[in-house]
This record gives sequence, C-alpha cells and structure tokens, in this order.
Amino acid sequence: MLEPQRTNLATYSEQANQYTKVGATIGSNVVTSPDGYTNADSIIEDGSTGGHAFYNFGITTFTAAAYTASVFAKKGGRDWFALSLYDGTQGFTAFFNLNTGVVGTITGVGTSTITNYGNGWYRCTITATTAAGSTGGIAVYSANADGTTSYAGTNGLAAGYFYGWQLELGAYATSYIPTLGTSVTRVADAASKTGISSLIGQTEGTLFVEFNSSELQSYTQRIITLSDSTTNNVIGFQLTGANQITFYVENGGANQVAITKSAPAITLGQNVKLAAAYKANDFVLYLNGVQVGTDTSGSVPATSALRYSEANDSAPYIGKIAQTLLFPTRLSNSDLAALTA
Repeated sequence: MLEPQRTNLATYSEQANQYTKVGATIGSNVVTSPDGYTNADSIIEDGSTGGHAFYNFGITTFTAAAYTASVFAKKGGRDWFALSLYDGTQGFTAFFNLNTGVVGTITGVGTSTITNYGNGWYRCTITATTAAGSTGGIAVYSANADGTTSYAGTNGLAAGYFYGWQLELGAYATSYIPTLGTSVTRVADAASKTGISSLIGQTEGTLFVEFNSSELQSYTQRIITLSDSTTNNVIGFQLTGANQITFYVENGGANQVAITKSAPAITLGQNVKLAAAYKANDFVLYLNGVQVGTDTSGSVPATSALRYSEANDSAPYIGKIAQTLLFPTRLSNSDLAALTA
C-alpha cells in the first residue's frame, strides 16, 4: 500500500482521559488493542441521563473539504456506539453495531465504513465535507440503540473499548498515525528498485500491474515505470486527475508511444489489471481483459530501474498495489487478455 502524506489532527490518539468527558469516566489501558498491547481505553457510563462520551472540539480549524474521522472500537456492555465529526457548525455522526459489524444511522451528509480487524475489533470511519472557518473535532459516544446517544446510563458499565482515533484531511482513512499531545504527519510513501537491468527485457517485454486506486490526485500519477532513472528513457503507465490512463514510452527524450484509455478509465476503489507489451514497432495496451490500443511505430529505451512513480521520483502513485509482473519477452495478445481478465 502506497499512501499519500496525511496528518492525524487528533491529539492524544490513545489517551481518552486527555479529552473532555460527559456522563462518563475513562478506563485507561484496560484491554489489548489491535497493535497487541494493553493500551485501549473504555467509556464507563455514569447513571445520568444524556450523552456518555469523550470529545475534543478544539482540534483544528476546518477548510471546505472532505475530512475523515476514524477509530478502532470493540464491543463492551453496549452493542452500539457513535463516531462524530463536528466542523464547528454541523455534526456528522455515524452509528456502528459492534456485535454484528454493520453501519447504522448516519446523520448529516456523510459516508461511513466498518472494517473487521479481528479479535472483536473494528475500524470505523465517517467522511464528510465540512464548512470552512470554524474550529471543531471528533467525539466518541456510547449508544444504547441505533441513532440514540442520549439515555439513562448504567453506572459503572464499560460500554465499549476504543483505540487509535484519527482525524485527517482526505476522503478516506489512511493507516493509523499515533499522536501524543500534538498532531503528527506521515510523509508520502515511495517505492523503487534500481540496478535490475538484467531482469528487464531491454529490447522487448511485458509490464503488468494489478492495483486499486483510492482517489485521483491533482497531478498525473505514474502508476509504475521502467527507466534509467531519467525522464528521457521511460516505459510506464500514468493516471491523470481526469481519470485517463496512458501507456507511454520515451526514448532519448523523444516520445515513442502514447496509447490512452479516455476517462473514465477505471472505477475508483476497485481492482484494476493493466498490461502493456513493448517491442520495436510493436506496442499494445490491455485493461481488464480488453485491448485499449496498439502502436506499430517506435523504439525501446534501455532501462535499469522500476518505480511506483516518475523516473525522477516525482508524481508518485497513491493507492494499493496487489501485484506487479515483468516479463523479458513480449507476450501474445491472447496472453495479455487472459492476464488482465
């Protein structure tokens, strides 16, 4: 998985006692979290009628953009809990059943996911487009039913267990970024392998990649490239912000091939299989079992590196790579169709 740069704006992501509590106390480090340590907290209800929660609504000043809140949660004395993202003007709340592993009611215009992490743990998310200019944050509530956070609590009941709450600017949750008193930024991932010219077909070959793109970037992403570590000699795939895929070849700084699948080339969030065969005056591109196009004029550059980015490490791919295959020969069209089906 190659992830973009993201910042966890939720300070004290594993210490609920540092947040404001209402109708509850916090049990600190009471059960084993998904990371294998005893560092997950619980919401312990009091007997009051109302909400039973911990929250911090002074985390960040929102912009007009998509934000995602997430938390790892495990069932306690209550089946349900709610995760809320509050932009200072409006609340976006999703309810989750930790007994059945399903999303319940969503209030406000937002989307939610629940993912099973094993041992009773789920990662739960809510994504919403916020208004600009107001300060807000996140809240975790126990709930006695779908859509209900206000009720008469059971004094001393550990309603649920929580770990790793996160608030980030983006339309989906990335992997967890721990914080301890301040926001923390994880830089963008990058992957490459150089010095492999003996493994690359230097006069002919086939490049295959199975990937899952979570979002389109404002820049043109290079899904995968073969190169000599310069942009003058490159064989690769690119995905534009307009959802267009191109197989391209550069040799000596001159464009040799550009076979394009116009938008929409893919459906975001689904696995995509892409393969291109290259040989002098013989180039072809396949996408999900279908031939996109051919080119019968062009030369092949000498290459020595494989990257999930441009040859100079710019324009990195952001998303999940399931597998990459590199053949030193030009596979037949029937093989390409079968490989990408």
